[in-house]
Amino acid sequence: MLCIADRDNFNLLDLRRGSMLPVMPLSHAGGAPAKPIITAISRNEFLIVSTLEDRGLAVFINDRGDPVRGTFEYSNYPVAVCESLSG
Repeated sequence: MLCIADRDNFNLLDLRRGSMLPVMPLSHAGGAPAKPIITAISRNEFLIVSTLEDRGLAVFINDRGDPVRGTFEYSNYPVAVCESLSG
């Protein structure tokens, strides 16, 4: 399973089935979206960050496109997000 961003949406691409599922728009404010951020959290989970006006909206999704762990907002759109591999 891949999580990719196209011009409009974050999408889950199922390589075995050859299907793509749109899961969230890049921008929730109707303006120009910022550079999409996608981080693999585990084998079946991703963190995606879209724009919400001038802020960032972060959502954890599973490999079915369902939100998990809740969402949160950044006061400014982040430049990058990284997962810690320790723990």
